[in-house]
Amino acid sequence: MHKVSVIIPVYNVEKYICECLESVMAQTLSTGIECILVDDRGNDASMEAARKCIAGYSGPIKFQLVVRAENGGLSAARNTGINNAKGEYVYFLDSDDIITPDCLNLLVERASEYPDAEIVCGDFQTFPQKDVHKLISLQGKNFPESSFDKSWIRSVFLSSFPVIACNKLIRTDFIRRNNLYFREGILHEDDHWHAQAYRHVSGLAFVNKVTYLYRMRPGSITMSDGVEERRLENMTLIFSEMFAKEVEWDKPWSDWILKSVGSLRYIGNKANIKEKAEHCVSQLLPTVYKNQSAPFILRLLFKYYFHNGVIFSSRLFYKLYAIYWKYKG
Repeated sequence: MHKVSVIIPVYNVEKYICECLESVMAQTLSTGIECILVDDRGNDASMEAARKCIAGYSGPIKFQLVVRAENGGLSAARNTGINNAKGEYVYFLDSDDIITPDCLNLLVERASEYPDAEIVCGDFQTFPQKDVHKLISLQGKNFPESSFDKSWIRSVFLSSFPVIACNKLIRTDFIRRNNLYFREGILHEDDHWHAQAYRHVSGLAFVNKVTYLYRMRPGSITMSDGVEERRLENMTLIFSEMFAKEVEWDKPWSDWILKSVGSLRYIGNKANIKEKAEHCVSQLLPTVYKNQSAPFILRLLFKYYFHNGVIFSSRLFYKLYAIYWKYKG
């Protein structure tokens, strides 16, 4: 059995795939790596470039090429990789990004120190322009080397823990046992996966060193024209599913819902689709106050202070919300 299964979905990245693969080949971890390339049926020469790159490699990493029957998107390609993984851990790497030579060695060492941690996370940095992306970076967050404290994990997992699926060693049995596959057919599949995983994570470990270089490029999914409206539609779909779940309702979950609804409003204001954002909010909120697992008082607050899409306008709501959690805790 391999220690790590590196899963790389490949779709229209002819220009970048070899650099990505070369960063895997350069790993200082000398044994226990398999690299699964999932061909998601793009329309360029990405896979030909990948095959040429692999053909010249003679090291210990086992490369496996899996061809999907048809294009299914990033989530479907990742799920295909998970189903073919033989490693104790999976590691997601996007095909236009690269990892540092010591990436897997550092993460595996930390995982060996804390074998009960389901997720081991390294730090991120953007390139070619060197920058810190707050949403995915560990910098300034003062996370410990590891934690198995449920209350601490829940306090950070939906707020400051990097949402992106890449650059994490994730126990393969953790994914399969809890059915934590990626939701197919949507943008922001990482957000959906992250909210699903919240209920199951009991141990985290960290490597406070940059191990992943995230490429910022025009033409990527998250930077293409019209993406804000698609973001709004997809985030609404994700939130409507998650808000309606019958779960153990705690403050981090409740705070995440507030933040999520606010993010829809932000998208609407930013992209000049405010009317549609308001409609999405008004459609989402009933899923909260009709959810029987939500505390009754909170259901009332959501019902009467978030009315017809008017949100974040009531100081009274926040005051009552804070009082509830103060006395609840």
